[in-house]
Amino acid sequence: MRTRAYDVIGGSEPSLGVLLTYPDVEAVDDATLRQPTARLSPPSSVTAADELGKAAIGVIGSGNYATGILIPAFKQAGARLKSIASSTGVSSTHAGRKFGFEETTTDVDAMLEDETLPAVVITTRHDTHADLVVRSLKARKHIFVEKPLALKYAELDAIEAAYAEAVTDGFNPCLMVGFNRRFAPQVKLIKGLLSHEPSPKAMVMSVNAGAIPADHWTQDAQIGGVSYRGRGVSLHRLTSTSGRRGNRGPSRTSHDKRGPATPRLSSCNLPMDRSEPFTTSQTGTRRSLRNGSKSSRRAVSCNSIISAS
Repeated sequence: MRTRAYDVIGGSEPSLGVLLTYPDVEAVDDATLRQPTARLSPPSSVTAADELGKAAIGVIGSGNYATGILIPAFKQAGARLKSIASSTGVSSTHAGRKFGFEETTTDVDAMLEDETLPAVVITTRHDTHADLVVRSLKARKHIFVEKPLALKYAELDAIEAAYAEAVTDGFNPCLMVGFNRRFAPQVKLIKGLLSHEPSPKAMVMSVNAGAIPADHWTQDAQIGGVSYRGRGVSLHRLTSTSGRRGNRGPSRTSHDKRGPATPRLSSCNLPMDRSEPFTTSQTGTRRSLRNGSKSSRRAVSCNSIISAS
């Protein structure tokens, strides 16, 4: 019938239009349509997943980075994709069907209350990260959260308190921040070459980030934290760890006025293009360029100078 319709439209036979009919669709009542959680596929066998060492995960956020990078990576690693959440449910339903999630939801609280879900992935806008991390820790979940972990020191304090409370309660959460650049082959090579060199180091790191529209949410100081707190914190951690020899604890910048570094969490709030001293007698300069040529690579390039002792 569909072929016949196209023949009529494209042929010489005169016609006023084509009427298409579809099979009857089962009616769904309004209450069902308004439920915050919808089943997309039959639930997986938890026993089988456990036997294979696969943990079920819930993903909060279904934007470009989640659907383009994180979810495919977790799926390839063998994670059981159980639940995915978004604010309206439209993007999460689309992503859920595409990647094979068991359910889609707009109810994050329900996801966190699910005792069969041991871990969550947080990939929402920057200003929501800290609150979602605290709520996830209180729900006794393991957490992978995209950078930045927080935008304000008060948020870091709240995360530390929730983490300590979980540990005191007998739950040792895995809280991982998505600093992915340190796993890039070129960065691993740089770190390997420098790890055995005891001399102080001066490092210059450049990123061709490309132009970002002024009205993009990442440029909003309250939502995205602008460039440094959003993206630059990753460069800070990368610079401070790439040249570190051995495990000497967290780095500390001269601009951080909170006092002694804590072993679990650290963050910073610095403008771009700054030079900083680290506790390992090295300095790092990071540059994030928005007006670089589109033909240039966007990845991090790093030059390291080993000073004479």
